[in-house]
Amino acid sequence: MSTVSIKLGTSKKRKNLNQILENALDRENRLLLIALKKTEEKLKLFEKQYNISSDEFFKRYQNGKTDDRNDYIDWAGEYHIYQSIKEKVEALEELTIEYN
Repeated sequence: MSTVSIKLGTSKKRKNLNQILENALDRENRLLLIALKKTEEKLKLFEKQYNISSDEFFKRYQNGKTDDRNDYIDWAGEYHIYQSIKEKVEALEELTIEYN
């Protein structure tokens, strides 16, 4: 779990900042989930076309067991984007904010 500590003098400042942070984090989470869904849709197209899961494909790709066709390069790139977005979503879900 990640924790952010913020020191503020007054409860009014704390309330205002809390609202700003909650809105910003909520907006970022929504944008990430939209991006994650779009990336998942692209991965599903590759999976359907090549009849293999993205996880299995990426293992083969990393081990050099695929050729260098453009689709595979695009698929690997899309999978990397998927992993990156997923890590960010998970990090936001674990985030807590403490006010001192």
